[in-house]
Amino acid sequence: MFAALLFGGTPQDTTPTVPDYNITNPTKLHFTASGIDGNVVQLFPQMLMTASTAEIIINEIDRAVFGVDGINKVNSYFRQESGTTLSSKLVYVANISFDKELTMNDAMERIGENVPALTEISGYGVGLVNVPQEINLINSDLELTKKYRFDNPLVQAYLSSETLLGDELTLTIESDFAGEQISGIISYEERNITSAPMAVSLNQEFEISYIKEMLNFSGKVPLNMEMDKNTLENSMLQLEGINSSEVSIIPGTAFFTVILDGDYSEMQPDLERAIEELPELSTPYYSLDLNKFSVNFSDGEDADYAKIKSDLLEQLESLNFRVGELIEPTSSISGILEISGKDGELVASDIEQFLETATVSGVKINAVGEFNASSFTDPDSNKTYLFEAGLFEADISPSHVAGEKINLDITILGSRNQVVYIEAKEAE
Repeated sequence: MFAALLFGGTPQDTTPTVPDYNITNPTKLHFTASGIDGNVVQLFPQMLMTASTAEIIINEIDRAVFGVDGINKVNSYFRQESGTTLSSKLVYVANISFDKELTMNDAMERIGENVPALTEISGYGVGLVNVPQEINLINSDLELTKKYRFDNPLVQAYLSSETLLGDELTLTIESDFAGEQISGIISYEERNITSAPMAVSLNQEFEISYIKEMLNFSGKVPLNMEMDKNTLENSMLQLEGINSSEVSIIPGTAFFTVILDGDYSEMQPDLERAIEELPELSTPYYSLDLNKFSVNFSDGEDADYAKIKSDLLEQLESLNFRVGELIEPTSSISGILEISGKDGELVASDIEQFLETATVSGVKINAVGEFNASSFTDPDSNKTYLFEAGLFEADISPSHVAGEKINLDITILGSRNQVVYIEAKEAE
């Protein structure tokens, strides 16, 4: 991306290049260094902005962008958008300076609001990054390595719009060399270590502040069983206390898993030949245990599920393979139910009985509880993440009541000092 934007020429450059055959001018070679550690020591009120446009007169766009309040300087060019013709869409690329009171996101938002010719606006901030005094650069095409030592280990870098002063980063640094003479350095952010989301797992006791008037359920149904979603939803509405039902059925993959009773690892070729004689089945693939394997089969409209299963078992038996267990394929079923007028635990019991009657196995039913929290602390690092929402939900047993204290398994993603994602359920 950056190589194309920063090292490439512009579509307007139509003057033919005359090769210089003067052998005293050494060839320029491009080198790259990745994963370079850096620390942001200064942020400039500048950005490299890209946007899509159908406007072909670049001066018109420049005037509109420069006219936006807070924009001080615009230096732009066009690039052809991949897969389009010159008359359809162009990429407008601009180095833009803005008032220091603005953030880069502020500047892009103002441009988006005031320059309708530009769409899909994105940008990269500009900052000064402290890097190691010495780095190793690589030309992968020629398998060359060059050690480069900075006189002053501060490089200008293109940064994410979310990067802040003091952030720890990894960078890519690109440069051209003519012999030992460096010809420009471009660097850009690979990853922001400081703001990268950190996963934290917690087990804590919380008081249930409220239990929502809803239940959710999940389970499995045989793959060959025809189950109509609408019929199931309407049937569940006939149960006392259920006001609405929303059911989802996700078809499973058509395969049998066979666990053999005994050690047949030395007979694997015989097993594969036996399976190959059944045209409905694929070549078996194995788990780490060679006595456990799976075979796919066609589950089209004309597929005879019972016959495929019977043929497989008969074929294995005829070659003296003892089957300990045959695990049949299933589809997943889940649903969300709004309830009222009846104790949630009683409604859950009715739902469980109904689903089991409908040949749903492995039924799990949860209520949804609400919990209050202002922050979470990682027990390993002792770092605290603020939780601005203050309220989160968790799947809990329908037997609980508001005010009760229960243990929750919680996973959060923390970025900087904020919780950006939370998932919770009652601890088993």
